[in-house]
Amino acid sequence: MTHMSMSDPGADEIRNTGAYRAAVWSVRLGYLCGLVWIGMVWSGYLRGSMMFLTFLLLLPLWVSTNVFLRRAGVRYGRRGLSPQIARDVRRQFNRDVLWLPRR
Repeated sequence: MTHMSMSDPGADEIRNTGAYRAAVWSVRLGYLCGLVWIGMVWSGYLRGSMMFLTFLLLLPLWVSTNVFLRRAGVRYGRRGLSPQIARDVRRQFNRDVLWLPRR
């Protein structure tokens, strides 16, 4: 008879999942889209409602990132009304997004 662990997966197990890597790339794409949006607003290309509508294009990236992180097994906690990723995982996730070396 085999026993399965009911504990949360470790940070290394989470980082090796395809969903985690997809979340990292989703955030990178979101940063790129955000930079393009800021550049278009700064150059005067976007005005009024077009500025708001193009900003809404970032919403699916934000949602998909959270879905990927949940599927990877990332622990979420609560802080007020908004969910928060566990501090150790959040720190490593930010390092992975910015291509910093693994620790």
